[in-house]
Amino acid sequence: MNQKKNLVTVILLLAGASFLFSSLVLQETGKELFERALYLEETKVELEKAIEVYKQVVKKFPDERATAAKAQLHIGLCYEKLGLKEAPKAFQKVVDNFPDQAEVVKMAKEKLSILQKVKALVEKGEKEFKLSKIYRGDWEEILTFQNPKEARKYR
Repeated sequence: MNQKKNLVTVILLLAGASFLFSSLVLQETGKELFERALYLEETKVELEKAIEVYKQVVKKFPDERATAAKAQLHIGLCYEKLGLKEAPKAFQKVVDNFPDQAEVVKMAKEKLSILQKVKALVEKGEKEFKLSKIYRGDWEEILTFQNPKEARKYR
């Protein structure tokens, strides 16, 4: 009877230990989760899904500073590829939240600088130039490019 009790105890201990060990092995690290997001971004080009996985990396692994910073940078890159206005905010989060990650911060600052220059050019262009399409007759199309100083027509 005592041997059966000992055997059952040993089996239960082994089962518990193997369960704990397997759950530890199955947990994804921040780097593995980042790699999964990178695969979604670059190989499958599923940018919305990649953004969600990158956000998980930043949220679940804040102590893995290098990986979290790269994930935040890639959130901005995905937003930029999607043409969304959230891109500058995502890049600014890299600068604000990860100042200790010099290389990633440098890349985020470069992106911010480029986006600011593009925004300024677009705003300037909206004030100075206007491109219009005018349709006449049977699909004859005339484009007019208007500058306040001069107007030209192209056929």
